[in-house]
Amino acid sequence: MSLDAILPHLRKVKKTATGYIACCPAHEDKSPSMTMTERDGVVLMHCFAGCGIDEIMGSIGVDPAELFPPRESSGKGRRKAAFNAHDVLQSLATELTIVTIYSGDVKRGKEVSENDRARFLVAVGRIETARRMCNG
Repeated sequence: MSLDAILPHLRKVKKTATGYIACCPAHEDKSPSMTMTERDGVVLMHCFAGCGIDEIMGSIGVDPAELFPPRESSGKGRRKAAFNAHDVLQSLATELTIVTIYSGDVKRGKEVSENDRARFLVAVGRIETARRMCNG
């Protein structure tokens, strides 16, 4: 479903630089509090009063799943990477820095705090998650 198909169901629709603003149909709205835009065939909406997408779409009789284009299947059940490789490598570098600092402190016999240990474990988990995602 395109944004153009949703706009007729809304009140006080105004064009903005990045999309549209309108009154949210999910709550009594006297002035526009919901923003909408469409990117790569996906309709994005946000109600600043806190209404969820299910409430918004339900109030105009549309299934929220219709906001997203159908997925293309590669036959392997694997989805295309949704992240820029540079960003992923930058994030991994940050996590590896944390692992390196923590490991060095432990090797030197420095006492490490519970917070540092917890952050180390988060870093290890994130690196492992990235490894699994790359291997499918």
